[in-house]
Amino acid sequence: GKEVSTPYTYIDEEGNEKPLKISENLYIIGTMNTADRSLGTLDYAIRRRFAFVSCKPYALSEEEVNGFDEELFKDVSSLFISNYSEYEESGWDQSFKLVPADTLSSEYRPEDVWIGQSYFIMTDDDGEDITSDRLLYEIIPLLEEYVQDGVLTEEANETIERLYQKAVE
Repeated sequence: GKEVSTPYTYIDEEGNEKPLKISENLYIIGTMNTADRSLGTLDYAIRRRFAFVSCKPYALSEEEVNGFDEELFKDVSSLFISNYSEYEESGWDQSFKLVPADTLSSEYRPEDVWIGQSYFIMTDDDGEDITSDRLLYEIIPLLEEYVQDGVLTEEANETIERLYQKAVE
């Protein structure tokens, strides 16, 4: 690895203080929410210094992630994109062109505000169903905020109401 100048050191097995070394094949992966434009100048500075790979949300299989609710993911995704089936048929090709849904404001790109897969894992670490809590305390409030802020149109309230009914059944 390469030695770097850093205020951090470590103590080896013999008790000697050693400089921190970083492997040449280390990659640091960070995430960035492109919908929040309040940090636009910071975004530009970061983009000039690092490579970026866009990652669109996509459905996970039950084999990949225990408890993933694909139907719920598809239902909520329809608020953001109108060509979900074609995107799925592409094998979740990350270069696939998403078509915004009618419920998405024309000011936003789907990939900037679309709710990702982690929201749709509906079991906790013990395998307990947490669908109701996930809907009531995470997904529905976010969608309501999107409607209030104009990210989603008022027509999204129909889906939100359906989600609420599912949460309380």
